[in-house]
Amino acid sequence: MGILKNLKKETIKTKKHIEVKKLIVGDDFHTLHYLSAFGDQETRLVVLKKIEKESIVGKSFQRVRGTENIERCRQIFPNASIENESLRPTFYKENKFRPFGGRSKSEKLLLNEEFYTQESVDFNLYEAFPFLKDSSFWERYAESFQQNQLKSIDFITDEHKWSVEFFNGDLFKVEHLVWGLPPWKFLKLVENKALFENNFIEYCESTKGSYCLTVKFQLSELLSNQKETFFIPLSLTHDWGHFIGEFYKYNHCFLELVNYFDPDDVNEEGISKRIKLLKRSLEKIYPQFAGAIQKEFISVNENIPQFGFESKFCGKSMLPGLSFIGESAPLSEGEGASHFLRGVLSCKQFSKDSVAVDIHN
Repeated sequence: MGILKNLKKETIKTKKHIEVKKLIVGDDFHTLHYLSAFGDQETRLVVLKKIEKESIVGKSFQRVRGTENIERCRQIFPNASIENESLRPTFYKENKFRPFGGRSKSEKLLLNEEFYTQESVDFNLYEAFPFLKDSSFWERYAESFQQNQLKSIDFITDEHKWSVEFFNGDLFKVEHLVWGLPPWKFLKLVENKALFENNFIEYCESTKGSYCLTVKFQLSELLSNQKETFFIPLSLTHDWGHFIGEFYKYNHCFLELVNYFDPDDVNEEGISKRIKLLKRSLEKIYPQFAGAIQKEFISVNENIPQFGFESKFCGKSMLPGLSFIGESAPLSEGEGASHFLRGVLSCKQFSKDSVAVDIHN
């Protein structure tokens, strides 16, 4: 799909060989979390897209869902402000929002949507992660990162080092590769898959699934006092799932909604149709919606955690110097945590000098 792929004409470039002790590849909050905790002068960060501070702390809070995730959050961040009152999600049906678990039933939920039906709490990101308000960290980030597109990955067996090649010609040779993108992307880029055992390959493949369409509106005013997450069905006749939304205020008023879809079933035209259906529904539910729009942001993300997968091995790899972080990373302990909390735990399972260990049971 044109909207999902950034196709570039490949030209012949002179390879630039770069040797570093540690290379971090990723482009989300957990990448920055790991960099703040374990990055040093010998660490380089490569991102597929620049990580903007506003995109990381745009809400100033993180919404945590599910009883197990909430309990773990309170244990990990005892000093952070965490709401005591949980928010119960709602769905729109017959001209009103209704709570899940009541007599009315929502339209059919798709796999990734189930996660959002759980009660949630908000906690303060700045209190939980002080590095976010540390100006020296952001200066270090600006100095250590470069933006690039990945071409291939290989393991140099006789040197026990990783080779990571990019389309601009850069060829990194590193002792420790920290992978912050979904594991399926790592597997796709590895030239010699015979390096890994079947259980590792199966795990990586299980982390690929739906893509996420995000539509965010900057509004002149909040259109509702709704604090909970809410579901708006795309169709009453087709199993197209829902747009899952939240209102919030941070410098401006926003309405942000996400929709999960199978990239094999939905093309660019299908995405446009979904957005039109969403706007039509929003105008019906919130009559002042059209007149309140100031800006509109649309993105499609293929790097999302899949709901329901499990890893049954340690959170690293059987090869030296390879570690995974992020919301799809395997964990050495804490299995059952998901989404944001899983990403947090994936970083906390490492020590300052840790590298990969065997994944065998």
